[in-house]
Amino acid sequence: MGLDWVPFSFQREPMDIAQQRSTKKIVLQSCSQLLKTTILQSISFHLMANNPCNFAFGSSSEAEVKKFKDGKFLPAIETSEVLKPLVTDKNDKNAANNAKQTQMVNGTFVYWLNLNTPGNLRGITCRVVLLDEVSNVGITEEGNPIKLAEARTSTFGDDALVVISSTPLYKDDLINSEYNLSDKRRWFVTHTCGHEYTFEWEQVAFEYKQLENGRAIPDSTTTRLICPHCQEEIDEHTRHQMIDNGRWIATSTDGDPGVVGYQISRMYSPLNTISEMVSKFADALYNFNLQTFYNNELGLPYEDEYAKELDILRLESLREDEFNLHKIPESTLGITIAVDQQLDRLEATVLGFDEKNIYVLGHEFFYGHDCTKIESQ
Repeated sequence: MGLDWVPFSFQREPMDIAQQRSTKKIVLQSCSQLLKTTILQSISFHLMANNPCNFAFGSSSEAEVKKFKDGKFLPAIETSEVLKPLVTDKNDKNAANNAKQTQMVNGTFVYWLNLNTPGNLRGITCRVVLLDEVSNVGITEEGNPIKLAEARTSTFGDDALVVISSTPLYKDDLINSEYNLSDKRRWFVTHTCGHEYTFEWEQVAFEYKQLENGRAIPDSTTTRLICPHCQEEIDEHTRHQMIDNGRWIATSTDGDPGVVGYQISRMYSPLNTISEMVSKFADALYNFNLQTFYNNELGLPYEDEYAKELDILRLESLREDEFNLHKIPESTLGITIAVDQQLDRLEATVLGFDEKNIYVLGHEFFYGHDCTKIESQ
């Protein structure tokens, strides 16, 4: 037997709230290696030891399910004097143990589901469904796999529980959509100045260092975490104290009834430092891979500022008719023409620019029989 396991302060409420009958769904939008696995395992172990029932664990692929089952779930049971006797022996010929289910001694089952194979979700009835890495799951013609999994609990009414967890990928992906329908709880901390707030990446300050190739990246040795209220620097010891004494606060009143959501970043991890996060941020900047940092470190969906879909109405509101090819603004310093070749036409855009503005002076169409040939008319 090892040492007693003591959860971090921010891990306790998500585990405890699963025992409340008013909780219908728990959503965990988290950075990697901080919240999700601990909560999923704790809820499942509580069910096995104190409230036996059929429950299911689902993830984005067979490989992910196997990694959780063989790498986290079963090894933890093997080391527990309480849990190990509850599971049938894998060599027991009378037990129905295979890759898709594990039988308990009392006759209940743990079902192992690949969410990207909707057929796995049929024919199973269980009171609790635990879903992991749902952002890597696709919506098929058969529907949203989260909703299909939730339907497995429909016969249990108010006793049913669904737990959905994932590191997010993009805005409005499956986990982010679920989190937005919850009460959106964040872990609030209080600084010594009395200000209560959430840790945000914008509160991290650092200098840049120049590389030999001419590029500049953040220098982790200059890292400082700043209180947004008093502007005082927060050292690691103080950060740990703030985290330990924090609390979950719901930030939305528009969520669905009974749906509790939690979001947390690695800035709250007692196992990592803010300097280590700056090192990872520097690596992400250098390798043009900010999405990995936003997803895995901040637990946030990534939005590429340059790839956002333009708001057409907002763009239309900026339109002006005071300039065109015949009325070029006096401040114009240069004019460029860009031509796009299609089979039946050429499209040309004429742009004028000065030190602060770009003017769309004209957009013309030139049709021909075959614009891929120079002799086209």
